[in-house]
Amino acid sequence: MFSTFSSLWFNFVCFSVHLIFGIWLFADAIGEYNVGANTTKMSIYYSVPVSTGWPIITYQVEQFETVNIVAMLASFELITSFVHLFYVWGLNGSGDRVPMSIKYRYFEYAVTAPIMIVIISILFGLRDVFTLIALAFLCSSTMLFGVLQSWDNTSYSTAAHWMGWVPFIVMWAILMKFFEIMSKTNDVPDFVVLVIILEFILFGCFGLVQLKYDVLPRLAGVSAGRGVSQRNEDGLNNLLSLISKLLLAGIIYGNFVSIELM
Repeated sequence: MFSTFSSLWFNFVCFSVHLIFGIWLFADAIGEYNVGANTTKMSIYYSVPVSTGWPIITYQVEQFETVNIVAMLASFELITSFVHLFYVWGLNGSGDRVPMSIKYRYFEYAVTAPIMIVIISILFGLRDVFTLIALAFLCSSTMLFGVLQSWDNTSYSTAAHWMGWVPFIVMWAILMKFFEIMSKTNDVPDFVVLVIILEFILFGCFGLVQLKYDVLPRLAGVSAGRGVSQRNEDGLNNLLSLISKLLLAGIIYGNFVSIELM
């Protein structure tokens, strides 16, 4: 059913869509044709101790840097487009087409997913640079556990998959706690709330796909998914990746444009 989404043509569609959207966003981040710097460049901060009365310490907040949200959206779109080009090259040149994308996709996710999490966190009001770094690495480590699980084709081990849920749960627990805090104010736009809910669901779906097509077969005594099962896993991951990245970039960019037009 989902194996068609692992095909050469669908990978080329993904490459084209992500490339076009990525170039559009990158051009707008530089030229600000549709969005202005006042909406897309956001400050991140860090806390500096200002008292010497240890263990009672007081802090002041200082600006660390500014980040351009549209440029960050462009970055994960462009990275994803070139990864799909790599898959297209592999599909075009080899009959053993699915294992390559199964093995390498979580390396891409270990880069693009943290960028997405940082964007969501910044929009939601988390601006402490060290918290953002910690969330990014929690997200990246989740994906690297996915690498370990997908690369282990010689045993029935499922340990990497289960361990990957630990940083995933901690990361989203932090975000959801901040969600609870920020929901008590009226400052968070509805589109940001929509983004965090949709991305939470979609991020979880990646883990469920690996559970169904890789972990459960191993628990049943099969070393890894094969044939149609593996193509279904690959196709579902392609589809989820396309939906999650286009939704995140589209909703955020569209709302920044609407803000600028007000």
